[in-house]
Amino acid sequence: MGKNRDFWIALTVGLLLMGALIFGFSQMGNRVAGLNLTGVITEKIFTPLGEEQVTIGRKKLTAIKVDGEYELKVKVGETDYIVPVPKEVYEKMQVGDSFTFPRPPK
Repeated sequence: MGKNRDFWIALTVGLLLMGALIFGFSQMGNRVAGLNLTGVITEKIFTPLGEEQVTIGRKKLTAIKVDGEYELKVKVGETDYIVPVPKEVYEKMQVGDSFTFPRPPK
């Protein structure tokens, strides 16, 4: 009688643990609420640099010509944020467009 009872307890605990693991893994892919901010672009800022960035790889040096820094000034509520963006995003977006970006660290 004791072995049968132990089996059902072990099976129940095992299924509960398996369910908790499956639930945890399924929630890992969800984004955290409040992680992104959305605002309106008020200004496009380009700062020319005209420099080269050198990257040291395993077997060679790689030099990349950098045009400058591309930034968007985005107004979220009463706060203005300066958001660095890639050149492609900078060229695609216009003043007055809505823009979503990750919340900056405090």
